[in-house]
Amino acid sequence: MGVRKLQMFIESETPSSVFRNVKIKELKENYQKEYPGHPVELLIDLDCCLPHLFPDYMVDPKYGGELATVVLYTLEEFYQRFNEIGIRLIAFLSNYKPKSKRARWIDKRYIGVDTVSRVLASFRASVACSTPVPMKDPNNYEVSPSELASTAADVIRFELHETVVHSFTENVSEIITYATKHQTFGILSQDTDFCIANAAQYNLTIEHLCLRDMTTCIYDSHGLASHLQLQVNQLPLFATIMGNDIMQYDVMKLFQYNTMKLGRGGIFVKNIASLCRDVECDDNGYPLDKMLMVNLSKMISTKTYSCTKVYNLMTDSISSYHIYSVEKELLIDKLDKSSDQRNIVRLALTLYRQCWITCDVLMLLCTKEMQMDTCIEMFDAINIKPIGDVLARLRKVLYGAAFNSDQNLVISEYVITGDKCLDKGVPTVTPAKLDSVQKLYDVWKTYFIPDNYGHTVCKAWESLTEFVLMDNRKLFYKLCRPKFTSPSSHSSILIMSLAPSCQLWSVIQCSSHSAWCPC
Repeated sequence: MGVRKLQMFIESETPSSVFRNVKIKELKENYQKEYPGHPVELLIDLDCCLPHLFPDYMVDPKYGGELATVVLYTLEEFYQRFNEIGIRLIAFLSNYKPKSKRARWIDKRYIGVDTVSRVLASFRASVACSTPVPMKDPNNYEVSPSELASTAADVIRFELHETVVHSFTENVSEIITYATKHQTFGILSQDTDFCIANAAQYNLTIEHLCLRDMTTCIYDSHGLASHLQLQVNQLPLFATIMGNDIMQYDVMKLFQYNTMKLGRGGIFVKNIASLCRDVECDDNGYPLDKMLMVNLSKMISTKTYSCTKVYNLMTDSISSYHIYSVEKELLIDKLDKSSDQRNIVRLALTLYRQCWITCDVLMLLCTKEMQMDTCIEMFDAINIKPIGDVLARLRKVLYGAAFNSDQNLVISEYVITGDKCLDKGVPTVTPAKLDSVQKLYDVWKTYFIPDNYGHTVCKAWESLTEFVLMDNRKLFYKLCRPKFTSPSSHSSILIMSLAPSCQLWSVIQCSSHSAWCPC
């Protein structure tokens, strides 16, 4: 994640002005002196932090892991330690994937399928010879539990009663925008993009966090710029030429290969910085002299990536550090939809932001697409059917509930059921025709009750752009949340969200009577 090669450079080749160990309580006291009266908020990049919060000896990914009690206990202790020193944590979870990232999402799922198969093969081999799979597998077969993020978010939101924000776009963009808007105390992550953006007062690293004495390390934006003999507003250009999620490896490969001939490691980083040094930038990181960026794009361009294409990618890369944008399907007022469709999407946006529904439901309503990750399954076992196939008929019923049995709609299913399963095309289905369907909007209006006492939602739930319209009242659920006795899953949340509209609700209530009860 973040800027290519930058983390290693910062941690191994820079002075304490850039990377140093700090006491978090002292940082908080310094912040309060500089910003008296400001709330001390630490923004958690949950996607990035989870692997560090749940290492394999706690939630062993090789065996499925994800014990709800372990997740609850770990997060309880984590939040308690920060609350004790007067720091409020706000967790951001990014599970709404832009269409531009779809191909990359699929490729990562394929890698996951392959890794799971190899893990299971290793496990079977160890069982056959009565030797355990080593905790630190030499082949590095690491598979995080597929629903760990949703489980953690549920624990934070409904058990610890702390704030979780479902991001409308990439977590990095969401956190940078919030931190800049509110002059936030700090960000806890492992992503060097936050150091480049210089959005919060302190960029703390989760990898070096010690809860016992509440210390960690920081990446200092001003220190980094000074060390590279750059201005802070030149860092986005520097990150762009170093390579990041937008300036990907294929684009930068030839240019960086030629640059590395002059020296590797720290020499390479400083050579990249030297290319930016004479390029004066505005406050947002854009070069004031456009021809200087044209010249840089010519240096990077290849037969595959023209100068114009590289220039546009560079512009997008610099923009990503200060411009907040969301997918078009979330901009209700700009869509050609009926008033009923606008109403349900607006309510869905509110429910999603306040973490009552996951991105599965929101994407279904906004894009007519279903995206379903894989579980740890035996894809190579003949008699075991992948869960994506097992749930196919139920998904059709839920589509019928979501779209009032509209047979004219087509749903694209990005459902991972095995290796290369989508290479021949994305399967499409029509919603099931149900005998009795209550409109989903009416169901949600019945079960989710807004606060009519004038209280607005937590500021972290507010939209960061005026174009994403939501209800600014906090929503309450008419029924109690389930006791946290088992991990949640995207499928179960999807069922609970849509089932009342197609007469499945009473069946589900009966089957989970011990966990659900009227308020």
